[in-house]
Amino acid sequence: MEMMLQTTDLCKSFKNQKAVNKVSLHIEKGKVYGLLGPNGAGKSTTLKMIAGILKPTAGEIYFNGKPWSRESLSEIGVLIWLFPVMVFALAFVLTAGITNAYAESVWNWWYTLLLPGMLAITCYLSVSREKKTRYYHVMTLSTGKRKLMLGKIIYIGCVILVSDMIVFVGASFGGYLLTTCVPLGGAFAAVLVLTIAQLWEIPLFLFLSERFGMIVELLVCLFLTVGGIIIAPTGKWYFFASAIPMRILCPLLHILPNGIRVEAGNPLLDRSCVFPGMGISLIW
Repeated sequence: MEMMLQTTDLCKSFKNQKAVNKVSLHIEKGKVYGLLGPNGAGKSTTLKMIAGILKPTAGEIYFNGKPWSRESLSEIGVLIWLFPVMVFALAFVLTAGITNAYAESVWNWWYTLLLPGMLAITCYLSVSREKKTRYYHVMTLSTGKRKLMLGKIIYIGCVILVSDMIVFVGASFGGYLLTTCVPLGGAFAAVLVLTIAQLWEIPLFLFLSERFGMIVELLVCLFLTVGGIIIAPTGKWYFFASAIPMRILCPLLHILPNGIRVEAGNPLLDRSCVFPGMGISLIW
């Protein structure tokens, strides 16, 4: 009989206390099993190790005959720094020899192109990882669907936050060396704005990745980005969700979504849009 799940001498220790000691399971496909035991026997700890929530102290876990690993998680981890490095290189190449342009270009390319793309790919990898295991790690959890979705939003939101911080540091340091003048306080605020204002896209991209795959997801991402760039400078920006962060960033970074510097006296420098825009993003 073909085995769906196997564990070999699975162990888990917390400091000097051994919670699970050499548990070996052989679960056949198409069968239903239950774990019975008194409180403290290690049932929940075993399931958490199988689901990938806890790392075993010793032993192996096999799913469909293959060792369970965190390769997909490491792929997402690479995206955290890879996309910011890409935007640094892109801005440097495109602004070579141009004064007062590097930091502006970093931020502009980041929030209009690379950040939406990174978010879409991250959501796709998350769904792809679950599909590879036939959602087994999700199904072993007793958490409801809403809490699982909330957990995904928080996790991917943290990925966005770390990447935004890397962009902030790189753009600020590069701008200092190359004499650019994006307001430092506004750039730091942009980190928070981009992180919060992009959260609504996570459930959408997860749904599109699940139902239609990566190509459709990226096409929708492109439509939202282009639409946001066009609508953000207009008075209708609050009706189009992807235009909201682009509009808010105008007074914070003094840059239009098309990359042009906002001139003094332009009504787009009015910061009164920041808090209403954040509120609308959270509603979305």
